[in-house]
Amino acid sequence: MSFVAHWDEVERERYELGPMASWTTDLGTAAGSVGVGVTRWEIDPGKRSTPAHVELVEEEISYVVGGSGLSWQFDGETTAAYEVREGDCLVHLACETVHTLRAGPDGLDVLAFGHRAYPGGTWLPRAGVVRMPPTWVETLGEENPWAREAAAGELEFPEPGERPPTIVNLADGSTEPVRVGAGMRSWRIMSRISSRPVSSLIGIAWARESFSPLYSAGLCEAVTIAPAG
Repeated sequence: MSFVAHWDEVERERYELGPMASWTTDLGTAAGSVGVGVTRWEIDPGKRSTPAHVELVEEEISYVVGGSGLSWQFDGETTAAYEVREGDCLVHLACETVHTLRAGPDGLDVLAFGHRAYPGGTWLPRAGVVRMPPTWVETLGEENPWAREAAAGELEFPEPGERPPTIVNLADGSTEPVRVGAGMRSWRIMSRISSRPVSSLIGIAWARESFSPLYSAGLCEAVTIAPAG
């Protein structure tokens, strides 16, 4: 396996149901990643990427390659929306904000990075339940969970507010120059703000000199995106 994949050479999948519509390209799997992954989401104009969701184990980092739109977030008490555009980096920590994206009139092109966490559980296929300590969870069988999201109706997007520290842009002055080797310099555009050990983090950096890439590393595995050149 070469551990290299080009998004023009990886088969896309179409997801479209109700208010959600996008093309996805699983670049991580195509390149052979195991512990971390990256998927390209090309979201249709005016549509959402996914059901509103929050990861229970993984944390997600997204980088906006092109287009614009809104990040919808719910922290358990307050619903908010934030404008996002090309060059933005968004981080969503595990068990914190429920979130999704909606594309603007020109669509939204996003790279989504994350851990590939496999929480423990026991599936009873005949009973239709999964043991997720300390409880049991009923499975949906053949029903697509996106169908339930669509049946729940449209999300209400409030007026966009001031962006939180978990959304930064490559060009907004909040990046931090980092020397990564002789003749190589990158700008760190997002790193985790929490108490987790560094070994479990995912970070993104953008190199402007010498070797180039948008970079994500988690545990002992790294996923690299070369945006140009």
